[in-house]
Amino acid sequence: MLVVEDLRTALRLQGNSPNKKLGEILQEMDVIKKDELDRAILETLNLPRVTLEGFDFNTKITSLIPVELVRSLHVMPLMFHHNMLILATFALPNIQSLELLRFTVEHPIQFVLTSPEDLALAIKNNYQEFQAVQELDIPTSELIDEQRIWRDA
Repeated sequence: MLVVEDLRTALRLQGNSPNKKLGEILQEMDVIKKDELDRAILETLNLPRVTLEGFDFNTKITSLIPVELVRSLHVMPLMFHHNMLILATFALPNIQSLELLRFTVEHPIQFVLTSPEDLALAIKNNYQEFQAVQELDIPTSELIDEQRIWRDA
């Protein structure tokens, strides 16, 4: 558990290294683990939480993001709300991944939090057809091209 004195020490160290994030310093001091830091940051952001069990997924929405991207970035497209794509995740992606997602879906993105277990199950259940096709050794690029054709139609 983080104590006030550790935080004061980290802030002093940050004064000497202004380009370093406070979280990095706290991890280097070994007073907080990465997963604890991530959880604290997510709680501070006060993002909405969602349970994916029983959620009615729309294949038009899920097909907006290729299966490889969904799996590698741990996101699940849920719906549009005022032209914004709502994505479920258990950990926010880094800036490069966020930009890749925005470029891919061509819409602003809003995140909601879910558990890793809910997310894994939702991805498994809603992307099974892609997994079955992959087992047939059909190149993924052909699948993505087909998705884009249908999406653009």
